[in-house]
Amino acid sequence: MSPRPRSLPRFFTDEQLDRLLSLPGLTPRDRAILEVLAATGLRASELLALDRDDITPDYLLVRCGKGGKARFVPLTHRAYGVLEPLLLRCKASTDPVFVNAWGDRLSRRGLHHIVQGHLRAAGLPGSTHWLRHSAGTRWLNHGVGLRSVQVMLGHADISTTAIYLGTAMKPLVNELRRCLPE
Repeated sequence: MSPRPRSLPRFFTDEQLDRLLSLPGLTPRDRAILEVLAATGLRASELLALDRDDITPDYLLVRCGKGGKARFVPLTHRAYGVLEPLLLRCKASTDPVFVNAWGDRLSRRGLHHIVQGHLRAAGLPGSTHWLRHSAGTRWLNHGVGLRSVQVMLGHADISTTAIYLGTAMKPLVNELRRCLPE
């Protein structure tokens, strides 16, 4: 029996991301959550595990990982700009970056509640994981190599990352059509 074909990851378009990230009334923490997820493609668990010393301001890098495998993912200047006030609030290098109203590390349930609320406010379907898929798709659409995307998303197997090629095909097809004779 052949393996079941994997479905394409669901993701947000650039226009949808702009709508989400420009929602009025976002708290600094919520804006930072959305910006960092959209910019880095971190897993929800990786975002929640971030401590102050996991952010390297000099190089705009985030240290994260799953299963004891650390990796570094670049931050955009925009994402760092909204993240910086949260980092300045941290007193110790091991303080959590994202906290709840009581100052405790934000829970997975709390994160999903926050993201879902903002997605509804923006009139968008989706989930926290769609932001991860959006980052991978956007990187491929802007010419980042598959192997680099694999490293940044922390995929052990390149075939997992290759699924994103299906979401990036439309721009490739349009580019090829421009190059082909009529």
